[in-house]
Amino acid sequence: MKKDKISIVRSYILEQIENGSFRKGEKITGAREIASLIDVSFLKVQQGTETLVRDGILESAGRVGTFVSKEWQNTIPRDSIKTIYSKYPWYSEFKELLESEMPKCLICNELTHGVFEINTTINAQSRQNEYMDLSRIFDTIYPDKSDFFMQPFRSFYSGNKLFGIPFIFSPRVMFYNRELLSEGGCEEPSDAWTWDDFINSIRILKKTFPPEKIFNWTVQGWGNFIFMSGGSLMRPLEKDPVRIDSPETIDGLMKYAALKKEMEIKDIAKISDFAYDRERFVKGEMVFHIAPRQIMTFLKNSDFRKWGNVPMPGRKFTSQATDVICVRKSLADFQTASDFVRLMLSQEMQDFMASRFYAIPVRKSSAFKSIDFDHPGDTIFLDEIPYMTADYNLASPEISEMLRCGLEGIFETDCDIEKAVREAAAALRTVLRFKNNNGNSLKYQEAV
Repeated sequence: MKKDKISIVRSYILEQIENGSFRKGEKITGAREIASLIDVSFLKVQQGTETLVRDGILESAGRVGTFVSKEWQNTIPRDSIKTIYSKYPWYSEFKELLESEMPKCLICNELTHGVFEINTTINAQSRQNEYMDLSRIFDTIYPDKSDFFMQPFRSFYSGNKLFGIPFIFSPRVMFYNRELLSEGGCEEPSDAWTWDDFINSIRILKKTFPPEKIFNWTVQGWGNFIFMSGGSLMRPLEKDPVRIDSPETIDGLMKYAALKKEMEIKDIAKISDFAYDRERFVKGEMVFHIAPRQIMTFLKNSDFRKWGNVPMPGRKFTSQATDVICVRKSLADFQTASDFVRLMLSQEMQDFMASRFYAIPVRKSSAFKSIDFDHPGDTIFLDEIPYMTADYNLASPEISEMLRCGLEGIFETDCDIEKAVREAAAALRTVLRFKNNNGNSLKYQEAV
């Protein structure tokens, strides 16, 4: 299917906004010039522009011209698909595949939300009340689910409601650089390594390397260590669902704090973001790096081959990374929602992701085309599936943000972890009680 002229105009203007050519609050190029640039009639440019005005992305000032709204990123344009893939080398091909099947849709990356979304785990969970129940669509299209990995779905059920469908997923493991370990006089870790083994490796390596070359420690990385220790944030079915002050969760937080202390990290404000650290590992510039199979799309396209990976040290569980398909409740068109789910889970789309070595496609037949069964560094991801969890269960963006800020604050200030976590847990219980008493219940249920 081909894009109609109005959809071409909408896509072109949004692309110019997202790449910074048209800036917020500033006037966009005139309709006649746009018509000439994209070979579309002046009338169609006007019509396409008017739809973006109605969507709130643009603002019309009559004869003065049309301007980019200062709030454009907070709008939800009709038929918009929000993705998280614009920085990946295969994005243009992915976009073409989407547009070929859903030509009227407006594909975006810099908007906060879309009508259709490819979301992260914690965002999908924390905003689950905003999303359509996709269980009937999924069951209707795929009554036989034998070709799907079903374990990743567990984290996106609330009772019988399926608020998100896994598109791809992966357990996280510890990657390491063989060459740097040897240079630092440290042995390679084994599959059965323990937390003490990891800390001993850090002690050896810091004699040779600065902290930033050993491990990507950031204030956002606590989740991996909570799950590794068997902890969680919420347990929906328990009488007291708050688990951030459980012994296992506290143990994970204390281990992460101990790692910071062992690495002698002082100025955490200068700690880089995950994407930058991933890039450094792929370039062979870092010893240890926690990552899901998503990193393989970069490793396969690099010259770096002296890497290995093992399960998290002493792990009881490992955190699940998921790209999740979500559809907003505001969409009244059930058929279009079905079309989106059918496309994202189609053999063609899943095979495309498999061919780019990006995570584990949720279709087994596609995943098995991607995994190198002769390489233990790839089969480890299948081995770790039984241990993965996404036990955040934060069914509110406010609670999610409160916990994120609170836990990051613990590592920024080096405070008493056990005391701080117990105070945070008490505050969370109060918030939940308040919401329940006011009829605004956060109803947590165990994933099915």
